[in-house]
Amino acid sequence: MKLRFSEEIVLVLLDQDAGGILRIAERDLGLVLAGATLMDLALEDRIDTDLEQVILLDPAPLNDSLLDPALAEIARSSTGPDSTSPDSMSIPHWLARIAESANAIRTKALDRLVASHILESAEDGFQFLRSEVERTRLYPVVDGKAEEEVMLRVMRVLFSDDIPEPRDIVIISLLNGCRQFETLLDEVEYEKIRERLDLITSYDLIQVRERIELISRMDHIGRTVAEAIRKVSAQDTPERTEIKFPIPVAKGLPVLGNALELQNDIHGFILRRYRELGSVFETRILNRKFIVLAGVEANEFANRHGDTCLSMIYTSFSQALGSRRSLAGMSGGEHSRMRRSLGRGYSRTALEGALAKALSVIRGEISQWKQGELIWPRKAMQRMTFQQVATVTSGQTGIEHMNEIVFFLKTIFHKISTNIPFDKFHPIRMKRAQKELDTLYHKMLRQHGHRQPSVADRNLMDMVVGLHRTDPAFMPECDLKDAIVTPFIAGVDTVGNTMSFLLYEVLKNPDLLAQIREEVDTVLADGIDAVALRKLDVTRRTVLEANRLRPVAPMLLRTVVNSFEFAGYQIPVGANVAVASGVTHFLPEFFPEPERFDIERYLPDRAEDKQRLAYVPYGLGHHRCLGAGMAEPLLVLTLATLVRETELEMAPKDYDLRVSCAPVPTPSSKFRVRYLGPRHA
Repeated sequence: MKLRFSEEIVLVLLDQDAGGILRIAERDLGLVLAGATLMDLALEDRIDTDLEQVILLDPAPLNDSLLDPALAEIARSSTGPDSTSPDSMSIPHWLARIAESANAIRTKALDRLVASHILESAEDGFQFLRSEVERTRLYPVVDGKAEEEVMLRVMRVLFSDDIPEPRDIVIISLLNGCRQFETLLDEVEYEKIRERLDLITSYDLIQVRERIELISRMDHIGRTVAEAIRKVSAQDTPERTEIKFPIPVAKGLPVLGNALELQNDIHGFILRRYRELGSVFETRILNRKFIVLAGVEANEFANRHGDTCLSMIYTSFSQALGSRRSLAGMSGGEHSRMRRSLGRGYSRTALEGALAKALSVIRGEISQWKQGELIWPRKAMQRMTFQQVATVTSGQTGIEHMNEIVFFLKTIFHKISTNIPFDKFHPIRMKRAQKELDTLYHKMLRQHGHRQPSVADRNLMDMVVGLHRTDPAFMPECDLKDAIVTPFIAGVDTVGNTMSFLLYEVLKNPDLLAQIREEVDTVLADGIDAVALRKLDVTRRTVLEANRLRPVAPMLLRTVVNSFEFAGYQIPVGANVAVASGVTHFLPEFFPEPERFDIERYLPDRAEDKQRLAYVPYGLGHHRCLGAGMAEPLLVLTLATLVRETELEMAPKDYDLRVSCAPVPTPSSKFRVRYLGPRHA
């Protein structure tokens, strides 16, 4: 099937460095996708236009998810009670109306482009041009013909005297209507595009801009829609509102500020202040202030603009390791390249390739439990997670280093959140922790420095060392330590704590426990493999709900590198920002009865987790947790194995869970379970 105009517009606007992020303002994106939708409907003879009106020709659906929703709305309006109103069928009216569904159109277009093998979806959720498309500048063959990449087609038209094809005229008209060539063809982008597309031309920018205007007038319908886009855009351009001042402050205690409230109930504190003070407010943790951005609008901002306006504040982590930089501290194309280079090592695929080893770790932990013994889930799950992640990413457990690594991690995170150098309070322990990390680093370097594994057998450590060997300028030796020890730290608190929360919810709810048991006994009757793991629907939905109700990364801590305006407030350069991404998990407009543990939320007819940027347990934007693809199946594997192979009960049975933030949401040390012995299905 030929690509729709909206799909080609998405391809033109795709930021290949960042992946899946469109280089366009939200308002303009809505209008250009709306214009593309109208143009596709006109091409399919479903509508026509005169200079001002949309005219319905045929209401029959096209069985196309990109076009049918708009066509159905136009059909209803053309025969409804308002059909005689001159505005009800005007082009500006329909541009504005369809633009309201821009996010849905964008998402569907990206999904279809992945399904068409034009884009590939990375484990972290971002989309990029497939390598063969980027190399050949051709899309996969359709109906026996390979089509040239849209960006190359458009730029070749603009940089030559060739007579353009009708489709290219439409695309150029639409992009010109929402002023996108002002961005696509500024001096910097002009040179980048010429280099990327290998264009040889004598045209300068002035000539190109004159040609854009000429081409934009060649198609009647395209010109009409483009002019309407420009008109609506000008009408909708908001007047600059007066900056609000000062930012509301969450009242706290002298010296401590809001530290105790955040430690005792971080989710409740942020939610209460969001409802009381709005989507922007200031909080203080001891001597460090944070401007909190909350709500779905904050998630949208962080997702689209976080890479340009915000920077990670985890430099203390790299500094304590003696590294110059880390993946968390990178941005832009450098960050994108590093994620793509190492992403497979943190992926679901990596876990599935080492499933037997990960399962062996769980069974090894269980084998140490004695019948009737009280187990501290947090510590047991921490050990399990540490060994599983270490085994998958390096082939080694490194368990002898765990206690010092956990201490190091907690100390650094406390320093980041409070600006108090806790490492100075425990200098001897901190030096010991750093020495353990140094020992681990050199051990991994020795073991992987001379390995020559096949592509299928490469783990994350092989990828890190291989990247250093093949491109030492990009991965210099001074950054190796951070990249090598991070996998041993990843997930210790986050996945380990989530697994503890999962155990609590399942043991508290006998009906849910029975559902999971019935599923795992049936699906895993012949053993656990990657195929069986993907079939555990009830278990997976339980994991999803635990991640919603107990998000272990409820706030994303950042520093402002470019000032910006949000919700009427000016957020200055240098300010510390906490994007309270997890607030949306507790808003009833997204999750009805948000305090209730309900795995039915994730059934197809409800799909509450599919609402845009409402369900974000693994963060947002370019810095979304790289290990998210591994975390979910790892939790499913661990929960399924524990439920299928052990008998556990809470001790006491009516225990009510308490949670503290130290520094991430953590189950109380009083949460214990009793191991009743092995279960025989």
